[in-house]
Amino acid sequence: MRIAMVDPYFAVGLGYQPTGWFNAFVAQGHHVRAFCSCYTSTVARHLYDRPFEEGLAKVNGGEMLRMRVRLLPRDMVYCSGVLPKVLEFDPDLILATYPGTIFALPVIRNHARFRGLMVSAFGENSAQRHTSMRGAKEFLRNLMLDAAFFTIKRHFYCAAMEGSDVILLQTPDTFTHLLPRVAWGRRRQRIAERCVLSPLGFETAVFYVDEDERRAERARLGVADEEVLALYACKIMPEKRLDIWVELMAAAMRRVPRLRAMLIGFKEGDARCEQVRKWMDATGLRDRFICAAFAKREHLRGLANAADFGVWHLQPAVTIQEVMGTGLYMVLTDSSTVSHLVADPVTGRYFRHKDFAQAEELVVQTAEAFMEKGAITAVAARKRRAEINAGLFSYETMAAKLVAAAADPKHALERMRFTPARMQEHLSA
Repeated sequence: MRIAMVDPYFAVGLGYQPTGWFNAFVAQGHHVRAFCSCYTSTVARHLYDRPFEEGLAKVNGGEMLRMRVRLLPRDMVYCSGVLPKVLEFDPDLILATYPGTIFALPVIRNHARFRGLMVSAFGENSAQRHTSMRGAKEFLRNLMLDAAFFTIKRHFYCAAMEGSDVILLQTPDTFTHLLPRVAWGRRRQRIAERCVLSPLGFETAVFYVDEDERRAERARLGVADEEVLALYACKIMPEKRLDIWVELMAAAMRRVPRLRAMLIGFKEGDARCEQVRKWMDATGLRDRFICAAFAKREHLRGLANAADFGVWHLQPAVTIQEVMGTGLYMVLTDSSTVSHLVADPVTGRYFRHKDFAQAEELVVQTAEAFMEKGAITAVAARKRRAEINAGLFSYETMAAKLVAAAADPKHALERMRFTPARMQEHLSA
């Protein structure tokens, strides 16, 4: 099958969703070409000191065509050449990611000129609006963002959705956060009828259970066999509210003497990281916290294998699904940004959103379960959790669903359907 991935900032090797799909399509034997600009998004631009070269290149067994573009405010990208290039490729499946940047819009608006299935993917959710600001400042900031979206970007989003056969939304919250901002009444209903849940995922070639790696990493970190290690990985930013996470883990560690907590994401010399260390110092339990540097995916796999369970207290992140690829047991908020990820209590547990007293109880219960060396701790149980998660969130699984949808366009929505209830099918299989 010929698959066109239209992505403004295709980034090789950074673990973003388009890269996962791309690698999975290639591994399944398809002719894949990514159509993209010579740039990365502003959040990743610090990793590259210059734009990439234009032209067609081989990458990871597929193809990547980088094109000259005009960069616009708020990561939007205009490219006059993307439509003729995709038409020339003549794909069976077009997958447009980050269409709100308008890069893919000429392709989507000319849907009738293509024979293949048109799929677009959106990841906006309410957690992206959370900031460290409070009160009037936060209200005014959000009001300005809403006004800008309504007057400018809403029209692009609406056109991209109406031009797609299938619309992939990353979280249940994306449905309730994004769709009301895009359209109303019958128009919104028509768009919603083409929307399916399609989460962020992980590559099984990168994230998997590895007992040898577990032993080696625990020895390197100085974690004893009888100790239980809880993990959290994130970019250290004010909106992550790491003060809450530190207090939550400290409260649990006071009750469970053999519990330790590891935070991944530290950068040397960063003022925000130093503040987190001060919060850890203030607990009086500094020796039981482990501060790990921001990790590449292969290193993140090792650290996840070393840990016993993860604790994500507020925001969604692709690292949740990635560490779940190692079979890591999870303690998560039941916010609709992540309420589709865990089969409670088999692959993890949920606590009520922002109920940190309940979160503490679950962390304590989970830590005690691991100390007791019961069924939850067995290697077989961890492998089973990894298997369940791969069946739901691996890019290999999701790529195969997209291919099946393109091969059977009349039933494309059925082929792509994903709901949390499907977890029960995997658990009973």
